[in-house]
Amino acid sequence: MSRYAANDQRSTFGTAPEARIEAGLRQHMQRIYGYMSAGLMLTALVAYAAAVSGFYQAIAGTPLLWLVMLAPLGFVLVLSFGLERISAGTAILGRWRSSSTS
Repeated sequence: MSRYAANDQRSTFGTAPEARIEAGLRQHMQRIYGYMSAGLMLTALVAYAAAVSGFYQAIAGTPLLWLVMLAPLGFVLVLSFGLERISAGTAILGRWRSSSTS
């Protein structure tokens, strides 16, 4: 026995326009996850290099450790608060540079 009645309306999901959008979204998400994976790998390599080289042990007891730990957060905050004040040319240049590296 079928779960569907003979006169059910067929869904339009999966037709050509939706399939193109879905394929484009899939490609976009794969690129995003690729960037995230590369960023995590880079972070792991830098952390490993800092631990093996003795850099972490050298700054562990100094206030420089706080600077090293909080600098990325400060960088993100400065960029996010300054985003509204940058010129259109700077924004376009930033967009061009990010799209040319992909």
